[in-house]
Amino acid sequence: MRKPLFQTLSPGIKFLLSLVVIAMALVMVSGFGLQIASLITDVDLAADGEIDYSDPATVSAIRISNTIGNLGFLIGAIVFSWLCTNQIGSYFNFKGKFKFKYLLVIILVFVLATPAGNFLSIINEMIYPGEALDEIQDTSYQVKSAMLNTTSGWTVILNILTIALVPAVCEEVFFRGVLLRLSYQGTGKIHVGVLLSAVIFALFHFEFDNILSITFMGVILGYLYVYTGSILVPILLHFLNNSIYIILSAYSSDVLSDSGSGNELIIWIVSGVGCLFLLLFLLKRSINKEGWNRMEGSLMRD
Repeated sequence: MRKPLFQTLSPGIKFLLSLVVIAMALVMVSGFGLQIASLITDVDLAADGEIDYSDPATVSAIRISNTIGNLGFLIGAIVFSWLCTNQIGSYFNFKGKFKFKYLLVIILVFVLATPAGNFLSIINEMIYPGEALDEIQDTSYQVKSAMLNTTSGWTVILNILTIALVPAVCEEVFFRGVLLRLSYQGTGKIHVGVLLSAVIFALFHFEFDNILSITFMGVILGYLYVYTGSILVPILLHFLNNSIYIILSAYSSDVLSDSGSGNELIIWIVSGVGCLFLLLFLLKRSINKEGWNRMEGSLMRD
């Protein structure tokens, strides 16, 4: 039987190597995506000069390259798991049972977490360093705006597939399936593992004026993965969150720009605290702690 190269390494070394593997995968897959986009649309996004984000062909090229580029997370995670174990399916628990009650938990958590995310976005704006990081995230926002700037039903559906579904699957497999596991194994503390993987998840988005909200969502996704033991659960919540944002961007942009009144802010704070307490209660009640050190198979049993 094949002996995986990384199998006997410490969690800390694996953690660092996972970041190296994912960075290499993203660079290679993104480069491939740029070539494919250029062949299909005849638009060279890598060429010097200003990119015309109002050109439909350019937007199509961006969508193609970004969709393929996101696959780098999935490919990197699978390659890394292959270097760690002979049982890739068990590593991510792709066969974990999805129970109907998980769907109810996803909906409830989404309802509670969304207003809390709005509150954190406001706080983020108050402490955001501004111009110091604007240049780094400017391209990211221009790309996102170009793809979301539509009211066409077919384009919205396409956005849901390429901006919501693909990132939800690929990012969760890496950030929760790999990083959360290694963070916990390295620190011995499940809460530290969830938080560390969430922070890195937020940093990879390069949206520094919204990093608190993204980190909070990463924490929620991490706790859901630990609670259910199924990678499908954070994937579904991630997909739901992205899809709602895409739909609101297309048809109700005024909702996204609403800062909220004082009373709403209080509701947002309470909902966020309630969301975290709900997840912590579920963890305390349902997790099989003996499985944490291995992070194999289901992470909990009712």
